[in-house]
Amino acid sequence: MKSLRILLMAVVLVASLAPVAAFNSDNNTASANYEPQKDLMLPRYFEDTGYWVQGHFREYWETRGGLMIFGFPITNTFWHEEDGMYKQYFQRAIFEYHPEHAGTEYEVLLMLLGNELIADREGVEPEFEPVEPFTDTNERRFFSLTGHGIEHFKPYWDANNGQRNFGYPKSREFVERNDPPPAGDGEEHLVQYFERNRLEWHPENDPQFQVLLGLLGVEYLQEHGVPDEALEKPGPEMPPYDPIREFQYGPHVGNDPEIQRPLLLWSAIC
Repeated sequence: MKSLRILLMAVVLVASLAPVAAFNSDNNTASANYEPQKDLMLPRYFEDTGYWVQGHFREYWETRGGLMIFGFPITNTFWHEEDGMYKQYFQRAIFEYHPEHAGTEYEVLLMLLGNELIADREGVEPEFEPVEPFTDTNERRFFSLTGHGIEHFKPYWDANNGQRNFGYPKSREFVERNDPPPAGDGEEHLVQYFERNRLEWHPENDPQFQVLLGLLGVEYLQEHGVPDEALEKPGPEMPPYDPIREFQYGPHVGNDPEIQRPLLLWSAIC
C-alpha cells in the first residue's frame, strides 16, 4: 500500500512538471504542435475582482502577456449563446475557446474587440479612413490588409506579440477622450485602434507604463452585458466548475500559482 501511494505521488508530480511549450523566437508565437504548460492550467483566484481563471484561458493569460496586456478577469467562463463558444471577459480583452483548433496555439483566440467597437465609426470619421501607403522602415510599418500603419506605437506592438494580442491597425493615431470609469479615466489621450484593442499614450506615467491598452473588455461588457451566472462570484474557497475541460477541482492551498495543488488529487493518495 505504501509503495502504491509513492507511485501515485510520483505520477502527480510528473504531471505538474509538464515541459514548457516551444516558442518561435522570431515571431514570439508558439509552434504548431503546441503543448500547454499543465501547471499553469490549475485554477488561480484573483481577489482584486473576485473571479477565477483556469484551464486553457489561464495558461494563455500567464504566457501571452498577463496583467499588463489582458487585465484582471471580470466574468466567469460562460457559454456565449450567440457566438456558440465559451468565453471569459477580462478588463482589456475577451478570451474565446475554439475547439476546432484543439492541440494548436490557436485553441484560445482573442475576440476582435477593436473591430466591434469601431464598426459604426468606420467610413464615417476621418480617423478611420485608409492612409496613403508608405515604405516600411525601422520606425514605421504599413499594413496593406487594413490600409493603416503604425509609428508611435510600433515599438510596443513589436515587443508584445502585436499580431496575436492586438491585431492589425484599424485607425490613424489621433486624440480622443476615454470613457469615464470604470471603462476609462475620462481623459484625452493619443490613441490608435487595432483589430483586438486600442493602444493609448500616457506620458504622465513611468516609461514602462506610458503605453497602455484600453479597457475594452469593460467597455464591451457595459454595452452588451452577459448572463447573470457569468457575473456570480464563487469566492476564494472553491474554484468553479471548468465547462471547457468538464472538470471540477477541489479546494486549494492558498492562491499562489507556485504552490496551488488540488487537494482532491492529494486526498486520493494519502
